[in-house]
Amino acid sequence: MSLFPSCIGKHRCYSARHEALNLLIANDHPMARAGLAAMISHQPAVRVIAEAGRGREAIDEFLSAHPDKAVMDLRMPVLDGFEAKTAVFQNDPAARVVFVTAFGTEIEKAQQLKPDVIVLDLAMPVMNGLEAARELTRVLPCVPLLMVTSYETAHLRQEALSAGVRTVMSKSDSIEALVNSIQVLLEPVS
Repeated sequence: MSLFPSCIGKHRCYSARHEALNLLIANDHPMARAGLAAMISHQPAVRVIAEAGRGREAIDEFLSAHPDKAVMDLRMPVLDGFEAKTAVFQNDPAARVVFVTAFGTEIEKAQQLKPDVIVLDLAMPVMNGLEAARELTRVLPCVPLLMVTSYETAHLRQEALSAGVRTVMSKSDSIEALVNSIQVLLEPVS
C-alpha cells in the first residue's frame, strides 16, 4: 500500500505511472526544511518537488506543483500551516496535508481542519506533547497521533499510548521509519 490512496483529487494519482510520491515541504526554518528535504530525498519512493518558507508560498507551490501530499509546519509567519491548508482546500478539497509542530497550543485549529495525521513532539512549549495528545484525542478521536521524542522509555511509551497516541517514535529513527509509520496510520481501520 502506498502512503496515499491510489487517486486523490483530479490531478494526483499515485500509481505505477509515478516512480515516487511527490511532496511539498513547508517550514519557515530553512535548516529544518533543508534537513527534512535531505532525509526524505534518500527514500526511493518519495521525491520533494517543492519547498516553501511561508504559508502564502506553500499555497502557491501546492497549486502550481500539485504534490501528492504536503508536510507543513503549523507555525509560519504571515499565514500559518492551518491558514495555508484552508486556502489550498478552497482550490482542491481532496488535498492531503500532514502537520508537524513543536507547539501544543494548536488544538482549536486542528479541530477546525481535521488533518489526516498529527505529528507531535513530546517536548513542546506551553503544552507538552502528552497534554496535547490528551486534548486532541478528546476533540478529534478519529485523527491518528504520532509522537516523536528524544526521551523514549517504556514508561513514556505507555503514558503516550494512554493519552491517545497511536505511534511513538524516537527522533533517532530513520525517515523511512517515519514514512512507514505515517503510512500505517493513514490505512483505514477495520
